[in-house]
Amino acid sequence: MVTEELTTIKPRHHERQFWINTKRLLKIPLAVFGFAIILIIVFCAIFAPLISPYNPNAQSKNYLQPPSATNLLGTDQLGRDVLSRTIYGSRVALIVSLGAISIGVVIGVPLGLIAGNSRGWIDEVIMRIMDALLAFPSLVIAIGLVAVLGSTLLNVIIAIGISNIPFIARIVRAQALQVREQPYIMASHSIGSSSWRVIFRHILPNSMAPVIVQSTLGMAYAILTEAALGFLGLGVPPPTPTWGNMLQFAFPVLDRAAYLSIVPGLAIFLLVLAFNFTGDALRDVLDPRLRGLFR
Repeated sequence: MVTEELTTIKPRHHERQFWINTKRLLKIPLAVFGFAIILIIVFCAIFAPLISPYNPNAQSKNYLQPPSATNLLGTDQLGRDVLSRTIYGSRVALIVSLGAISIGVVIGVPLGLIAGNSRGWIDEVIMRIMDALLAFPSLVIAIGLVAVLGSTLLNVIIAIGISNIPFIARIVRAQALQVREQPYIMASHSIGSSSWRVIFRHILPNSMAPVIVQSTLGMAYAILTEAALGFLGLGVPPPTPTWGNMLQFAFPVLDRAAYLSIVPGLAIFLLVLAFNFTGDALRDVLDPRLRGLFR
C-alpha cells in the first residue's frame, strides 16, 4: 500500500516541478525571445513545402534579382529563390543540431558516468581520451572526419556529434564525482544497493540539469559548425540547400548582391542566439542557487 502511494506521488512531484520551471522560464524575457525564434524556425522546417513560394532548386532566367514582390528576398546566380532556399535550409540546420547533440549525449553520458563512478585506471583512460579530443579545435576534428567519411548529411552529423562527446562526458563525470560523496549515496551503499542502482537512481538524475543546458549550447555550436563546413564545401552537398552552402555560393558576388549572404547569415545568427538565450535561461532556472531570482 505504501509502495503504491509512493509511486503515485513521485510522478506528480515531477509534473509539478516541470510546470514550476516552465513558469520561471516564461518570466525571463530573453528565454521567451529564444523560444519564439526556435518555434518559428521549427515551424518553417516542418511546413517548408507549404510556406515556400517556390521550389528551392528551381532555376530561372531572373538571376541576381534584388528583393521584389515576385521574390521577396531576391534570387541567386542561378535564378533560385533565396527565401525558399532559406526556409528549406532550416531543415538541415535543425536535423544536424539535433542529431549531433544526440550522439554527444548518448555516448558522452555513459562515458562520464563510468569514469566518475569507477575511478582508477578506467577513469584515467576515458578522460585522457576526452582530453585528447579537446586538444584539437572541434571544427578541425569535424573537418577531418568529414574529409575521411565523405560529405553527406549523416557524416556531417557524426563528425559534429563526436566533437560534442568530450564536453558532455566531462560535465557528467564532474557531477558524478560530486554526487557520489553525498551522505545519502553512502547510506544507499550501506543498505546493499548495487553500483548500477546508485548510478541510475541518484547520480544520473542529478546530472541531467547541466546536460540539458550543455545540450542547448551544443546545438548552437552544431549549427555554426555545419555552416562553417558548408561554407568550406565540406558540408551537405548541393543541390540540398543549407545556410552554409548559401554563404559559399554568395561569396563570389558579395559586391553585387550582398543580400545573398545577409539572409542566411541572419538566419544562422538568430537561431544560434536563440539557443544561447535558451541555454542561459535553463541554467538559471535549473540551478538551485539561482531559483530565488525568479519566484
